[in-house]
Amino acid sequence: MNVKILIATSFRIPGGGIWTFVRHLKNQLELKGHEVDIFGQSPELNDYHLYNKNQTFDKLPFRNFLIRILGKDDFVTNNRILNAEINRYCFEFVTASLNLAQYDIIHAQDVIAARSFRRVKPRHIPIVTSVHGYLSGAIYYSLKTGNRNLSDEEIYQTDTYQYYKFLERIGYQSSDLIHTSSRWMRNNITNRFSVKPDKIVTFPYGMDIKELQQYPQGISSQIQKPKNKKVILTTSRLVYLKGIHDLLDSLERLKQERDDWVCWILGDGEMKKELEEKACQLGLNDRVFFLGTTQYVGYYLQQADIFVLPSLQENQPFALIEAQLFGLPAIVSDSHGLPELVQDGETGFIFPAGDSKKLYSCLTEMLEKDTLRIQMGERAKKWGEQHWSTRSLLHDVENLYQRAIQLA
Repeated sequence: MNVKILIATSFRIPGGGIWTFVRHLKNQLELKGHEVDIFGQSPELNDYHLYNKNQTFDKLPFRNFLIRILGKDDFVTNNRILNAEINRYCFEFVTASLNLAQYDIIHAQDVIAARSFRRVKPRHIPIVTSVHGYLSGAIYYSLKTGNRNLSDEEIYQTDTYQYYKFLERIGYQSSDLIHTSSRWMRNNITNRFSVKPDKIVTFPYGMDIKELQQYPQGISSQIQKPKNKKVILTTSRLVYLKGIHDLLDSLERLKQERDDWVCWILGDGEMKKELEEKACQLGLNDRVFFLGTTQYVGYYLQQADIFVLPSLQENQPFALIEAQLFGLPAIVSDSHGLPELVQDGETGFIFPAGDSKKLYSCLTEMLEKDTLRIQMGERAKKWGEQHWSTRSLLHDVENLYQRAIQLA
């Protein structure tokens, strides 16, 4: 049975890991005969849009109204919470103006979208939510960035952390079914938010390797692999929870021992300037290159030798999926969902999150042992091709939709 689906997020589209999932899913569903619309914030963040229909919804009138109401007489005194509430209700006002009755199912991509659509949709239309990340955990690390003198308990007691934890909880409560891509996220939701296990369906993402390998010929002029050096690659937002500061500490130690490598860092974020300054202070200017964001990740993956992901919190990152499909061995932290994706000693190495000395040791071993590194990459590619099938993703999502429709 073909259905009409609204895939929706409160985040920006196109852009980020959510967009990778949404794009591949839309393509697969439409090939099967389903009809799919995509709704989210525009890249400029000044309006919302039905992406595939070029239909925009200006949020400025709603925003001005909410500023007058919520900002009146110090109704909300925490500026971060105030801005989040304004954005949340702007999103909800716009969703209420959509013709939601035309859809058979709403597929939310975050808990904020799930809550908003639950409040405005017709009662008979089910909501399923794909959980791509741990929201309140990400907020913890965001708060840690600007308050590194605070203890964990002090951060947990802040109004901002408690606010986002509440949003996460009501987002799960607003979903008829929840999709997680990792066992860790499934357990996190059941244990921290008291969600019943039978409400959660766990299956992996999928990736179109042919699309990933396509990029313009002219891109090759940007940067190329140096002769007689191996490329260590990381693809990440430049924020505290991604652990790039730990990677730089490891590379500073590595530079003292060998000169047969360079490191390419793809991504952008609030810590970019701080990380660039740290690399300079550690004397890594000629080894570490911050290359910004790109839509042609495949070009860099094809030249790389080792992929590194030193995250302090991670679920099932598309960056690692892409690296495996390009046959790269990975060095990842033991953070949350990552150990489910890498077989330690077989397809890569796993080190304790935050341990830059252990990360240095893993890098050294991979650089020294060419045969081991190559074999790990071959095994990673074989495992990835079996695990990240778009055909399996489509089958799992269709079953998820049918179950939600039957429950409704």
